Amino acid sequence: VVSATVDCETAYAVRRLQREVFPEAKLLLTGRSDGDDEDDILIRNDKNPNRRGVIEILGDRARPHVVELATAAAEFDAVLAFGNPVPEALVGAAKFSLAVATHVDPGVRAVDIALPMTSHAEHAGTFVNFDGMVQRFDGGIGAIGEARPGFAIASRILTRMPPPVRRGT
Repeated sequence: VVSATVDCETAYAVRRLQREVFPEAKLLLTGRSDGDDEDDILIRNDKNPNRRGVIEILGDRARPHVVELATAAAEFDAVLAFGNPVPEALVGAAKFSLAVATHVDPGVRAVDIALPMTSHAEHAGTFVNFDGMVQRFDGGIGAIGEARPGFAIASRILTRMPPPVRRGT
């Protein structure tokens, strides 16, 4: 599960983790709920800072947002979630769940293992805005405690997992 709140680098690292270690895994896109305060200048109903960037990186394999999460829960033995909000129904139904998140929410409370992820204020990265413009951001404060950027956590999992066993080869 990848939230539309994560940076492009984290989305890319998760996509690579899926391709190289969990090739049969399904990708789900989640994120913050839409608002109803859009204007003609800057404010959008979509409250996710990087929905466009995450969708472009995950591609066609990412399922639609939230609508399918309740029905998808029955399909998964394990769930790996990056970014907030962590879908509580999905991780609660899985046999094993791990969340990499910036803060504790009900979904994070429901997982088996939670790893602290830095927020965009604590590391450098990129978002793609609603117009398709790539926007770079720099962290303004240091990471708190043992939190790491999402891409660093995904990369660490990637390098420590054994390659998948290919069926029929």
